[in-house]
Amino acid sequence: MKNQNHLWHPNTQMLEWTKFPKIVRGEGMWLIDEDGNRLLDGVASMWCNVWGHSKKELVNAIIKQTKKLQHASLFNLTNEPSELLAKKLINISPNMDQVFFSDNGSTAMEIAIKIALQYWTNLGFSNKNKIATLENGYHGDTFGAMSIGYVPEFFSKFKSKLFSTLQFEVPRSYNLPKNVTEKEFENDCIKKIENKLSNDNSVAAFVMESGAQVAGGVNIYPKNFQKRVNTICKKYNVLFVLDEIDKLSNSNQGDPSSAMLEVLEPEQNGEFYDIFLEIGFDLSKVNFIATYQSLSSIQPALLDRMEIIEMSGYTVEEKVSIAKKHLLPKQLKEHGLGSKDLQLPNKVLEKIVDGYTRESGVRGLEKVISKVIRFAAKCIAIWFAFKIFFSPKAC
Repeated sequence: MKNQNHLWHPNTQMLEWTKFPKIVRGEGMWLIDEDGNRLLDGVASMWCNVWGHSKKELVNAIIKQTKKLQHASLFNLTNEPSELLAKKLINISPNMDQVFFSDNGSTAMEIAIKIALQYWTNLGFSNKNKIATLENGYHGDTFGAMSIGYVPEFFSKFKSKLFSTLQFEVPRSYNLPKNVTEKEFENDCIKKIENKLSNDNSVAAFVMESGAQVAGGVNIYPKNFQKRVNTICKKYNVLFVLDEIDKLSNSNQGDPSSAMLEVLEPEQNGEFYDIFLEIGFDLSKVNFIATYQSLSSIQPALLDRMEIIEMSGYTVEEKVSIAKKHLLPKQLKEHGLGSKDLQLPNKVLEKIVDGYTRESGVRGLEKVISKVIRFAAKCIAIWFAFKIFFSPKAC
């Protein structure tokens, strides 16, 4: 039967499909078809709808904005929503200065390539016109994006039409050469990248997905691999282009400081919406208290939103009191001992504080007390139960 559907569906074998489920509405993470079936939108409409469907807060914001201004070109013009969004993006992106808005990922990569080539041309280095990238990376479906992110399974039919790029092997934990460890393979990949960039001054930019390759087959980069590539690019005057920077974070669990920025932003925390609980909160009247160990690891944008209060560390007397009331009983219980099995007089605790810990807090003190108690538990296990008294001289 001939398909009467006039809509061309991407990434679909149209000859094999005569009918498609028709989605009529959405609710949160669910898509609902014309028969009332609920389908879990596990891909967020191909990564484009991370906030869910028909969110009241988002719908109201769109209605409010369209009543005021639906669209205005940025050609020699500007508008408040664009400037505000750019500012917020810069605030959560350390060392970034400007934002160029694009309507999709493929176009964003095309623009990145154009900016890289134009950058070197403006500086008088028009010979820097090559793009380097990693094998099997995915950067989009337009011709430029397919060229720098060539995945054979997706784009082999277009290979002859694409422009050439410098492709480098990417470190992996599977299918390694015989008798080669993961670290050795990673170092070999890095060596090949540096050898090429050090001997070819025509490379304009190195393009890679941030953190991991995903669409072309999930491959998590080894720790510091991305940083090592960036260092090489800086060394040999090559622009470093990261795609999918939303995957980039301080760890594979994410970057809590970026979430804190939204919570602490006075212009928007009055209507904070938790997408996991699907509940809205008014946080504008909440006072947040955060602690830190080092200011150097905190985003500057986050520091700007907070008042820094420096507090002195505990005195020796305070540490001894904390140890007697909290740390010692806790460690005795965790090691299966009682207060009659081990006693640490104040003089002993003072000696531990002065001689074995150098800190403003008590974390190190607890570790030393734990070590002492483990030794006592070992003695009791060997020589049976007996009472151990430590004197200052014994320490």
